[in-house]
Amino acid sequence: AMTDNALLQWLDRLVADYPKDRMSGWEPYDFVVRQCQDLIQQHRDELIDAHTHWLARRREPYVTLALRLAAEYHLSELREPIEDLLSAVERGEAFKPYYSRFLRDALAKL
Repeated sequence: AMTDNALLQWLDRLVADYPKDRMSGWEPYDFVVRQCQDLIQQHRDELIDAHTHWLARRREPYVTLALRLAAEYHLSELREPIEDLLSAVERGEAFKPYYSRFLRDALAKL
């Protein structure tokens, strides 16, 4: 079984190694979403933990990736960390106010 840490490192490497000249638009996000497709079945818990960690980082591209994966694969386990981040945005502690829209969109798809 993949440990939380191994999966997180793999995901981080996936982002770090993505060709910088192709980092525009949604392509890198789509790429990571596709890479996680097979992991959802066998490593769902580890994936949830890794994406909880990404949300806690409060940095891009990690937050958008976590939101995309949560919405795409209906990862309802991420509802609480997404709601926590939404509260932080609304309190002015994280990101700009417009971010709340992305967080609400993701929550609606869980």
